Amino acid sequence: MPSTESCPGAGRPFSTSWTERLPARDQRLILAVSAVLGLALIHGRDWPSLASMASPAHVQDILFPQALASRSVESAGWLPQQRGLALPPGGKGTLRLACRRNPQQQFLLDLPLSRLEDVAVQITLETEQETIPVFVSKPGTDPYDLTDELQGTERFGLRVEVEDRRGSGSPEVLLEHVVLLEQARLFPAARVAYTAGDFAMGYGLACSFLATASEAAVTFPFTIGGWVILHAVGQRPMDVLAREIFLVLAVLLAYRRFRQGGASALESPAGLTILLVALDVRWEQLELLRARALDPDPENFLRLALRSSAFIDTEVREPLFLFCVKAGTWLFGPGPFSIRLTTVLLSLGVVLVAWRAGRDLFSTPVGLLTALFLALHRNFIFVNVRGYRLELYTLLLLCFTWFGFGKREWPTGRRAAALAVAGALACLTRVNTYSSLALLVVILFLRDGWPKRHLVLVLVVPILALTPSFVYWHQRYGDAMVAVNIHLKYYRNIEFADHPLIPKGADPYRGPDTDSFRYFLGEWHTPYQTLEYVVTGLQEIFMDDYGWRYLFHGIGWFMALTLLGLARWAVSRHWLLLLWVFLLVAPVAFFQRISLDFRLILHILPFLSFALMDLLECLFRHGVASSSSS
Repeated sequence: MPSTESCPGAGRPFSTSWTERLPARDQRLILAVSAVLGLALIHGRDWPSLASMASPAHVQDILFPQALASRSVESAGWLPQQRGLALPPGGKGTLRLACRRNPQQQFLLDLPLSRLEDVAVQITLETEQETIPVFVSKPGTDPYDLTDELQGTERFGLRVEVEDRRGSGSPEVLLEHVVLLEQARLFPAARVAYTAGDFAMGYGLACSFLATASEAAVTFPFTIGGWVILHAVGQRPMDVLAREIFLVLAVLLAYRRFRQGGASALESPAGLTILLVALDVRWEQLELLRARALDPDPENFLRLALRSSAFIDTEVREPLFLFCVKAGTWLFGPGPFSIRLTTVLLSLGVVLVAWRAGRDLFSTPVGLLTALFLALHRNFIFVNVRGYRLELYTLLLLCFTWFGFGKREWPTGRRAAALAVAGALACLTRVNTYSSLALLVVILFLRDGWPKRHLVLVLVVPILALTPSFVYWHQRYGDAMVAVNIHLKYYRNIEFADHPLIPKGADPYRGPDTDSFRYFLGEWHTPYQTLEYVVTGLQEIFMDDYGWRYLFHGIGWFMALTLLGLARWAVSRHWLLLLWVFLLVAPVAFFQRISLDFRLILHILPFLSFALMDLLECLFRHGVASSSSS
């Protein structure tokens, strides 16, 4: 929001107006009171729905093949098996469900397919009046919200067609169950945020058209009154158009700012717009997933957080993320929704810090474009609502990068203190970060010639922060590094399942203990094998289908430009940032050939976006310079 002390404007100054003498404190009071009253009046009927966040959904779980005996279920083309319904390669199966619903409730269909690759899905709603096809973007990934298509319908038919598009192979079970969900709508936080953004944009426009901030502050309550009147006249249209009105105001404000202050004046409106759009798309995912069970890891995080009695009492997990989860349960309740909302808020922090860090390290366009890229990245959004620690870890890595490579106007002592805190928090999220962090800090301090006491501070503070956890893990498990070593055992048991030292069984953590030295450089891998695994993993991530699909949604030229951007860093002042990216991705690259999981690679997404946007800005500037010279 623009400063209330002074405000450039296009209108004629009202020099004799009493608003010229309105104190800045009174201006802020007018703005705050009118905005809060406007939000309360416009969204007064929504506040009671806060209780619906924790209210249980009505769940109808239709299990196969038992449900085929029901009169409300018809099937064709399926091969019933003990575990569910199977299809042969190239086969098609159809399900018809006779359904009833409460027209006042949100209605969702959850179709959890056991395999998502090479599977096509078509969904059709059949009512007494019409047949409605349902758009399916990602088959079997998230539930489908059918509320808008049903619009007051109580009885309807649901037709689901599934096709197995494999060319060969044996029949596979694709459907074990179908879930029908009825639940109250979630509290519309995104719409409230958009309306608050409308007020901010409206004040910015008033400030740009009038001569002084005092006049804008007095005009602002009348603007809020107009919003309330519009809302009272047509409540439903206002609900639907909250996003569109905000975007229109953002465009108008951007135009006015550009006319008055040039491109630099657009940063704040653009940043606010990106943050609210990021909240909106994630809130839509929360609506879909709040009644779905958590994945195994987030469920374990929530269980440990609820059971822990102290900051370090977290079994084999690092403590910081579990502390955030516990704080989320205090704020939002003890259920799965709280951990989902906690990680959504952390993901918004990632978008915000990426914007600010990108601006300091490169330029304002690079920061804003990176924030927009993260705000709309489908796979990043997919993970943000599922309760993993990726968002917290990415946020802390960005903060560490921001303090280490940006903030050059800060004194070295202040930068060292900020680095020490950010590094300690990152290690409290993933303890194995310390080795990469320590190597980078040593090179950074040698390059910039900082005092040795600052280097010692950054290296020692994370160790001190981890010491209580080391003591706890050693006393309970006999291994101070169990948080790292237990995962090494997991990957080792996958890779060496037939090794004579690995006992057979279902326990993924079975067999003799190991540590980083023995695993990477000793009895399980030689240094040459470790290097070979890392190189092969980097190729899979950056040059094969894996990176294109998960990092850039299959857009190969995006990945190619990113690689060019990284190569450009190697011969520029950002070469150390390229080394930092390598240190962050090398452990994941090692495990690529053992167990693929795109969640483990998304923490480098902001850095890849920095490289991409930096290159695009460089090409744009070069093109402008070339056209000007010609």
